[in-house]
Amino acid sequence: MSEVHPYHNELSSSTKKSMKSRVLVALIFLLILLPLIILGDYFYLVGALILFGIAESEVINAIKGTDKKFSIAFYIISYLTLYLPILFTALFNFLISNTLPFYDLINDFSSIYIAPISLLINLIILITLALIDKKVSLNDIIYIFFFNIILSLSLLSLLYLRFYPLYETLDGNGVYSNGVLVYERIGTSLNLFIYVIIGICFNDIFAYFSGVLFGKHKMCPTISPKKTWEGFVGGVLGSFLFSFLFAILLAYFNYPIIEILDLNHRYIILIISLILPLVGTIGDLLFSQLKRHFGIKDFGTILKSHGGILDRIDSITLGTIVTAIILSTINLF
Repeated sequence: MSEVHPYHNELSSSTKKSMKSRVLVALIFLLILLPLIILGDYFYLVGALILFGIAESEVINAIKGTDKKFSIAFYIISYLTLYLPILFTALFNFLISNTLPFYDLINDFSSIYIAPISLLINLIILITLALIDKKVSLNDIIYIFFFNIILSLSLLSLLYLRFYPLYETLDGNGVYSNGVLVYERIGTSLNLFIYVIIGICFNDIFAYFSGVLFGKHKMCPTISPKKTWEGFVGGVLGSFLFSFLFAILLAYFNYPIIEILDLNHRYIILIISLILPLVGTIGDLLFSQLKRHFGIKDFGTILKSHGGILDRIDSITLGTIVTAIILSTINLF
């Protein structure tokens, strides 16, 4: 008599322990970040800069895992090339809004524009370092340069997604329009950020639990051995359902996440809600491929069973970039 496979997978004691550990670490991580996200302004800016600073150290450590040793100058320049595009974006918006850079964060990050001159300067600095420091190879320069473009753009996108709803409440003189309540300035400004995080993080959550419970068919075994098609489908469906309903309900009660995403433009909400989990999955696989390239399991250990910061923001990185590009493009018309 042939063996009948159960509808769901049997969970081992190690799997149950890992699940509990992941949930606990995720809650602690959330409790640390949540106040900074809610408070916004410089609290959010500094928190984001520190978070991506830790991520940058993990980017460098991935290369060090290949038994390389770098000078202090390499670390300094790596961080410089991460943050330089952020500074140039604030300077660019300063020329438009005529406010001091980093004095008015709402205007500073009302776009995700990265000045080409900042990328050129980054490249020149890195190439100069490679010419001076013989321990730094061309591959190292290319890796840092392109990885920092992704991280810088993701950081800008996270700032844009948090501050842009507040930008919409400003009048032509750069002050809050008459009748805009404190709750509308602070409370509803979180809606766009929450929407994007639901779309990306719920994909990770539903994909993980769907994969653990029902996963049988490997998705990309050479890149991410634990990912399954069942997990992928569960992640996309769960993410889409919650993010779409969140945005639609807010629009129905006349509190759209941003002005353009009202009920008359629900098709845009539907499209973005579908794109978020798909792009998040691609980002996850991209970072997994990089880990395989360097022969490491995780980028770091700061989050224990979750790995490093990069292991947690891999899907967020690409997801926020694509969402910010879509929304900023829509706002041009």
